[in-house]
Amino acid sequence: ESSMLNDAENSYIMSVFEGEDAIGISYADVSTGALIAYDVNGSSILGEISRINPKELICPEKSGRMITGLLDDYRFKSIYLNP
Repeated sequence: ESSMLNDAENSYIMSVFEGEDAIGISYADVSTGALIAYDVNGSSILGEISRINPKELICPEKSGRMITGLLDDYRFKSIYLNP
């Protein structure tokens, strides 16, 4: 619902997936429909998440070590685990 979005800021939803050599990131701005996807090394993931500042984070239920640590991060109000 558009009345729930703040026009003054982006409303990002992010998905992360940990592969063998990198972590895949995709995020969409639900207020504009823009979608961006790329991969980063493990040491960059927290910086990228902080920079993008998503409202929601989606990750696989069976994630690797890097992503599992994110689940304990208090900053994320909504984390959805995708089986």
